Amino acid sequence: MLTTRAQLAERLDDFMATLLHGAPGAAVVVGHSLFVQAWMRRFGSSGWEAQQPQLVDALCNRKLANAACVGVRLHYTPYRAEAVGAQMLFGSSFAGGPLA
Repeated sequence: MLTTRAQLAERLDDFMATLLHGAPGAAVVVGHSLFVQAWMRRFGSSGWEAQQPQLVDALCNRKLANAACVGVRLHYTPYRAEAVGAQMLFGSSFAGGPLA
């Protein structure tokens, strides 16, 4: 079954709500590159884009290498959750090689 844009947006919102209302502290999330791309597009902050433009662009548009790990820092307000920083962990990279 194909997912519509509205269904994907709802899944992403549910995912962020789960992170927000779950146990405090760090969470380990396992997922597919396409999910990471959609998540970053929906919840990446403009301030973060200005600070790490290459990484934000890659996370939104490139496939992660197999078993890649990305640390994402989130910021929550009463009205919105957003990604405000990230870094590739454990030597992880993108399919096709690292950022230029």
